[in-house]
Amino acid sequence: MTESMDPYMRAAYEEALAGRSEGGIPIGAVLVRNGEIVGRGHNRRVQLGNPILLYKILEALTRSKREKNNFTLLLNECG
Repeated sequence: MTESMDPYMRAAYEEALAGRSEGGIPIGAVLVRNGEIVGRGHNRRVQLGNPILLYKILEALTRSKREKNNFTLLLNECG
């Protein structure tokens, strides 16, 4: 399956797999700027016991867009 993905979606998928292997929700993300991955991670809400964690991340990304930084966020879920 990953062979047909673009490299950014593949990286997000790999992060989702990492989250699942830790016992968490299998959602991964990468942050891309000018064709380069500048950030990556996976949902750790379950592992850290913090239901607000995802919203803090989304708020930070929303602020960066308001400041005219040219970022692309790619999310992927593995099932």
